[in-house]
Amino acid sequence: MGGPPRRLGHRTAALQRGPVVHCLEGVDHDVPVRALLLPRDAALGLEPEPVSGLAAVVADGLAEPDPPEGTPLDREEPPAREPTRVRAVPYFAWGNRGQGTMAVWVREA
Repeated sequence: MGGPPRRLGHRTAALQRGPVVHCLEGVDHDVPVRALLLPRDAALGLEPEPVSGLAAVVADGLAEPDPPEGTPLDREEPPAREPTRVRAVPYFAWGNRGQGTMAVWVREA
């Protein structure tokens, strides 16, 4: 047998404002929501969110797009990251602006 089991996964965070949990929707982003990262020290802001009547949470984040086909999994260089705007809407309001993906948990950068 190999060594001890390793934890698979990443540090993640959820966005909550008061009692309201927020989520990231695919319709708000140019990359899949699974590619989004939020720096731990990101400054969070608010902007109107007309569907719910509550504010959306916005921040400067990062996108880590999927590597090109054929890229080895054990590559030495870190994955490419690009600056992007992250927007999270109240969870209860998601799915009202079209079909797409959604995530409550976002990876920390």
